[in-house]
Amino acid sequence: MYILVKSVIQNMLVHSISIYDWPVSLIKDLEASIRNFIWSGNITKKKLVTVAWKKLCKPTEQGGLGIRSLKKLNQAANLKLCWDLLHKKEDWSELILSRVMRNRKVISHHISSSIWSSIKAAYNVILDHATWLLGNGGNIHFWSDNWCGPPFNLFMNDDEVVDDSILVRDYIIDHRWNLPTDFVFQFPHIWNLVQQVTIPEEDIEDELVWLESSNGKLSFKDAYIFIDTPSQCLQWARCVWSPNIPPSKSLLVWRVMNDKVPVDEKLR
Repeated sequence: MYILVKSVIQNMLVHSISIYDWPVSLIKDLEASIRNFIWSGNITKKKLVTVAWKKLCKPTEQGGLGIRSLKKLNQAANLKLCWDLLHKKEDWSELILSRVMRNRKVISHHISSSIWSSIKAAYNVILDHATWLLGNGGNIHFWSDNWCGPPFNLFMNDDEVVDDSILVRDYIIDHRWNLPTDFVFQFPHIWNLVQQVTIPEEDIEDELVWLESSNGKLSFKDAYIFIDTPSQCLQWARCVWSPNIPPSKSLLVWRVMNDKVPVDEKLR
């Protein structure tokens, strides 16, 4: 049953999950039906012999069944969709960005958009776990964006006010840093950090890269791993799910290892 859930049922849901932020009540109902189906073969029939859902949703090498949580799938899909929104130069992304961005900042008021409503919470997550690679500096806010370590406005005292509309390109002339003299004297620590960043000789666009992946890209797999923090791998799990053992037997041993099988069933 769990193989059918992994290979068919969840794959059928991924497309819808990747577009819309599902209501919590709907996710709970679907996960309840999937749990019932795994243990009894009937989505409406409950069975007392079960393992906690969060346990089932762990990878097999971590003691679970490798079934993905619908809630975490939805969160990962929203994160990936928001990433695509910021990177793709297509009509749909340009349209949404034109509606939700003002002066390169996200609006605070509500707009009627099923896509933006689903992914707006992921926007700040991306900014917190991504960094800008400097190109021409036209897309990077000098003070508030993560491009030279933590945003510079975090270093400011309460009485220091900066112009958040300043872009990095405003301090670049002929591919060289050109910061005002008074800036260098007022913020010497920031000036030292800025000098360590090399400005490309070519006129290329800035690039936002994901810090949690090796290539700077955010795939759906990367997004799910980010949402579902891995736990420790278990040695017995590697043996139980050997390709040389039929899945039905592996499942029985797995249930024994989780101590959720009645004594009479263990002795069969």
